[in-house]
Amino acid sequence: ITADSDTKVYDGTALTKDSYTNTDLASGDRIQSVTVTGSQTVVGSSDNVPSEAKIVNAAGEDVTASYAITYANGTLEVTQKSLTITAESDGEKLQGAKFALYLVATFDANGEITVTEDFDRFNLDIRGENDEVWNQLIPVLEGWVNSSGINSADSGETDENGILLFPTGERKLTQGLYLVVGQTHTQEKMVYTPSSFLVTLPGRSAEDGSWDYDVVVAPKFEAHPEKE
Repeated sequence: ITADSDTKVYDGTALTKDSYTNTDLASGDRIQSVTVTGSQTVVGSSDNVPSEAKIVNAAGEDVTASYAITYANGTLEVTQKSLTITAESDGEKLQGAKFALYLVATFDANGEITVTEDFDRFNLDIRGENDEVWNQLIPVLEGWVNSSGINSADSGETDENGILLFPTGERKLTQGLYLVVGQTHTQEKMVYTPSSFLVTLPGRSAEDGSWDYDVVVAPKFEAHPEKE
């Protein structure tokens, strides 16, 4: 009897899986019950453990003792929430474009918003995803990042396909609101300047309002030819 495995992106709730598979039984026999024990909430993995199987025959009689039962564990895995940046301008995939994330505020399980220490000098109104309000905040926050020298939560550069996946390396992303700042990038005699933006992790689905733990964003770029 093998416990099933499962995986999901971290959302603060426990991952469980109480199903299992088994090899064939004698004709008329069936598994009446199996206890499957396992739970994984934080990023990482753990065993999903089957035990205490009860097998009955067609008459409902307990025939468990007639079997030599071998149990095999499954695996429960919780992976990190992620942010994927796709850097492209007019069909040109931008390789080596650099971006950094700055954690502006955190969200707890109840949706309570707490501005981080790096940005607590600002009276930030970030309740709700109000595009107009957020667009006004972005240059203020970006200016503070550039002048204060605060450390980013994570940073990296795009690959040959113009893709950058956060978190990088062994880093972890906290649930919250991030300012994404990109550097000016030169490629094929063109200069690309990305617009900074705010993004929440997790995000909200535009279709049904459900939480999206794998957020994909495409920054806007201003492009002009490189000066000779």
